[in-house]
Amino acid sequence: MHYFRNFKNYSTAEINLFSNFTLLIGKNGSGKSNLIEGVELLAALAEGRPLHEMVEGRGYLPNMYSIRGGIHSCVKFGETSFSLGFSGFYKFLNKNEPFDYCITVSVDPFPCVIAEHLLVAGRKIFLAESESSTRDGLLNVQFDNFARGGTKPHKKFFGDRSIISRYEELTESNEAGDKNKKLKAVQMVASIKRYLQSSFVFDPSPKLMRDYVRQGQNVLLKDGSNISAVLHSMSLSKADPSPLANVLSVIRQIPEEPFLNFGFVITTQHDVLLTLQSGKYPVDARLVSDGTLRAMAVVTALESINDGSRVVIEEFDNGLHPSRAEVLLEAIREIVARKKLNILLSTHNPASLNSLDADWLKNVHVCYWDALEDTSKLTGLLDIPDVDALLESNGGLGDLVTKSVFEKHLAPRFEESKKQVAKDWLRRLVNE
Repeated sequence: MHYFRNFKNYSTAEINLFSNFTLLIGKNGSGKSNLIEGVELLAALAEGRPLHEMVEGRGYLPNMYSIRGGIHSCVKFGETSFSLGFSGFYKFLNKNEPFDYCITVSVDPFPCVIAEHLLVAGRKIFLAESESSTRDGLLNVQFDNFARGGTKPHKKFFGDRSIISRYEELTESNEAGDKNKKLKAVQMVASIKRYLQSSFVFDPSPKLMRDYVRQGQNVLLKDGSNISAVLHSMSLSKADPSPLANVLSVIRQIPEEPFLNFGFVITTQHDVLLTLQSGKYPVDARLVSDGTLRAMAVVTALESINDGSRVVIEEFDNGLHPSRAEVLLEAIREIVARKKLNILLSTHNPASLNSLDADWLKNVHVCYWDALEDTSKLTGLLDIPDVDALLESNGGLGDLVTKSVFEKHLAPRFEESKKQVAKDWLRRLVNE
């Protein structure tokens, strides 16, 4: 379970990303992108990314982490700090125990970690707190060395990055205690970090996919700019079935005139550009539509990523014709099941939403703004009152979203407003 406190426009929110599919829906500005950024930021912090690298909010390399507005924009208006957390269960010391990891970052007077903890069944694996009186950015870290006795060792760290990323340094600084239990704790921390960092946040940019790129790449970049090289590497794969054939089987259904095959233009400098055979002549990537390139990048990303990974794609069907939305959704479903992926998507497309079946609907979450409490909120679609009746009487999910039905039902005092409408109707009836 990921959770967020005073992050961007959320006072508090939590979302379970352990299911194979998670879909975020909601109006512009409702907080979908902010949740995705929170997941990505927590991964970057757990990795040990220094906070000073996040001040400006832009990355200088294709796969470099960046966040809109920089780290200062992450704090909800009126607050001075935000918290990101992750909880679940882990088999620790032969017991399946609940754990909770949380990190709190302040931006006043400068960005630094002011609190952080990892608890396992209430046991403090480590607990970091700043000395608020000094405001010097130093953290006092208490950690469990698994020695007998109530007093646990302490160590000072500067709060420029997370403690979880420096946990081994903590354990190595103290030789006392049970070495086997300390090793188990190190392995647990490594597993939690690995899970958090396994998110591949994909934001394809079609305009960057139209250039020659160097051969020999098999990992798609966050912006999809090296798609020609990745697809070329797939063409050399001896895997059965061929990942390139899997991509082609989806993409040939997207345009009006079906693509017959992939091709590649390779220069003497070992640069490569993708082409698609359509009719008599090949069409290179510079002439392919944005929607087709984006859909191709989504499928390529899923086919090229390691099995068991978590993938995050915002507005996955952007630029896609409504009649082709179901094609892409079915492709995503098949790849996710085959490769045991964990995927988080967001969309505005009514056609995509109308094509969702019951398996998808149970993992749909609605982001909306609560004007009364001045915060964005997140709720499961099936947790909305009378959702079954709404779906039956108003058509598909896409039709409900288009009519803003959910936002009206989730608005503060919605039940009171319904009662008032009924009273007004009765009053008019009596007066007549």
